[in-house]
Amino acid sequence: MDLGAALARRAGLTAGLPPALLGRWFAGLLHGRFAHDTILDAPAGAREVPLALALHYAIGVALGRARS
Repeated sequence: MDLGAALARRAGLTAGLPPALLGRWFAGLLHGRFAHDTILDAPAGAREVPLALALHYAIGVALGRARS
């Protein structure tokens, strides 16, 4: 799916989501904030990209295990 998303971004079919914003959203969840007016206005935190990658793949692994 990640490869498909990368190809879609490269072909101009989608803009995608910057990983830092996904990390910012995950960080908000971990701090008990479940909704934002806009994630762009949320304060930036440290290590947003590593957090995004770690949780993105952790969710994928959990869903993969749940299916088997």
